[in-house]
Amino acid sequence: SPNGMFTDLFSQPQNQRLNNGFAGRSVACVDRTGQGRYEVGTASYSRQLHLYGVNVQGMVTDMGGPGKIGFEGITGGRGITGGPLCRDG
Repeated sequence: SPNGMFTDLFSQPQNQRLNNGFAGRSVACVDRTGQGRYEVGTASYSRQLHLYGVNVQGMVTDMGGPGKIGFEGITGGRGITGGPLCRDG
């Protein structure tokens, strides 16, 4: 938040539908567009990948998953890393 305080966005009523309740052992923050707006990618063993973003109203959206931005799949690994997330074409 702008005042430097921690805010648990998933505890807010408008975001509770996205709280998956599984351990997010692997987490990476990425700025996909290079404009200073970070999203959080999560991976949990045998679970769908998620890529969470927050709009200006504090509403969380999950941009990961099939048919969205290409951040999809079910992982068997225990790690995730941020890197240049771009492709040509």
